Amino acid sequence: MGNLDFKQFSERHHPHIHPPGKTLFVTYRLAGSIPKATVREYKAKKEWQEGELKRVRKLAKGNDTPELKEWIERIEQFKREWFVKFEEILHKAQSGPMWMQDDRVAEKVTENLRRLDGDDYRLDAFCVMSNHVHTVFKPFLSEADLKENFDEDGRLVFLSEHPGLSKIMHSLRSPVKIS
Repeated sequence: MGNLDFKQFSERHHPHIHPPGKTLFVTYRLAGSIPKATVREYKAKKEWQEGELKRVRKLAKGNDTPELKEWIERIEQFKREWFVKFEEILHKAQSGPMWMQDDRVAEKVTENLRRLDGDDYRLDAFCVMSNHVHTVFKPFLSEADLKENFDEDGRLVFLSEHPGLSKIMHSLRSPVKIS
């Protein structure tokens, strides 16, 4: 399979790209922690850039043209800039819910992270903030564990006894009860 990215989609169709056997840095946040207008702006710019990249790829017909390389670099730069912008918004914590500043909630989030440690991944580090969580972990899913199969629609899927990033993130973001 060589240099495979295991791609799954969550229920909300967000891609979770998981290179098997790699350590991952993941940030997840509370809904509403980034203003909706900012998210809409990001999505509009991203869709426009992806459309332009698709157009340029079609014109390039598989050749690495200077224009194609420039668009790929523009998109990478865009992603880096928005990552920084989102991080700044999250760390300022000026909008949206901040439930995790409550010690009881933060402790439940911490328990949830530790619950999967040793079973689904090796937890290396984490930081629970007021409105988001940073984690560094290495899922136990490896390329050697993946088995190729086809789903009911005939699409190729990969199965493993170890969960991929999508299932791990679903488990981590599941609601927790505060007592």
